[in-house]
Amino acid sequence: MQKIRRRFTKEYTDKEIIAFIEHSPPPVLDLFDNEILRIVKIVVDLEKRYGLSGGQGGFLAEVNRDFMLQLLTRDEMLRELCGAGIGSASANEIVDELCRLVHDPLRVNLQAYNHWK
Repeated sequence: MQKIRRRFTKEYTDKEIIAFIEHSPPPVLDLFDNEILRIVKIVVDLEKRYGLSGGQGGFLAEVNRDFMLQLLTRDEMLRELCGAGIGSASANEIVDELCRLVHDPLRVNLQAYNHWK
């Protein structure tokens, strides 16, 4: 979020930035790196699909980042999500989805993701 956050003149919460991105017309979205936007959108979509709270969604973004940077294994990511109060069935589905996205090179550019942390 730091790269996105630098585009703003004052500090906003991650939720405010995501809301801005979701409700911005395409010309505004062109200001942002497409890979970073895609990653933010993945997290927002999962947050909505599984009814996660804002804190859980932010935590999911952090865990996803660490997993993509190979700082966490799949099992460690699953334990982290369950520890954040996400039910084990939902956590398993989320981890499966993230694993699918991470290993699909057309969907995720790890080089761009390194700048997001």
